[in-house]
Amino acid sequence: MNELLYTIDKAYSFTYIIKKSKFICNLYKINDNVTAEDKITKIKVLYKDARHNCYAYITKENNYITKKCSDDGEPSQTAGIVILKVLEQNNLCNVLAVCTRYFGGIKLGRGGLVRAYSNTTTEAVNLIEDKILIRTMTDFHIAVSYAQIDEILTFMSDFELIEKSFSNIGTFLYTVPLSEVDELQKKLINITKGKITF
Repeated sequence: MNELLYTIDKAYSFTYIIKKSKFICNLYKINDNVTAEDKITKIKVLYKDARHNCYAYITKENNYITKKCSDDGEPSQTAGIVILKVLEQNNLCNVLAVCTRYFGGIKLGRGGLVRAYSNTTTEAVNLIEDKILIRTMTDFHIAVSYAQIDEILTFMSDFELIEKSFSNIGTFLYTVPLSEVDELQKKLINITKGKITF
């Protein structure tokens, strides 16, 4: 997965029928692994008459990424990992995809199952109207002279100030998007003519 990760703001569903088997892919916004597992349990109750409820999810908590998938009784490597790959290819995170299958009586074979789960998940993902960027935040320390404090506070006003202290210099701790750190440092060095410490 690349550095930019996206999530969704609502649930999406897509139904695909092939050789009388019905595949239903539901996408859900989740915040953590506990939420994901709770949702999976509820889905299995909702679709308790289905043959399989295969799933995959990716979560990010405290900058740590977790991935999990399940074939739920389908032949190994034909469902869960296939669903997971679709999420990865679309840079989705904090998203749960559950593909429910109602067996139609005709076996699809390994290749057919892989295509069915991949296509169903892909079509569900294609329904997403707005992907929401997940921003990785980091601590950003600044130390400047008193003469530059007002200018720095004005420039950094769009970011969350966590703490500040004053001795012979002013020190500030902000939380900023990790992707913006290099650019912020360049701009602050320019503003202070190099009289700043990170």
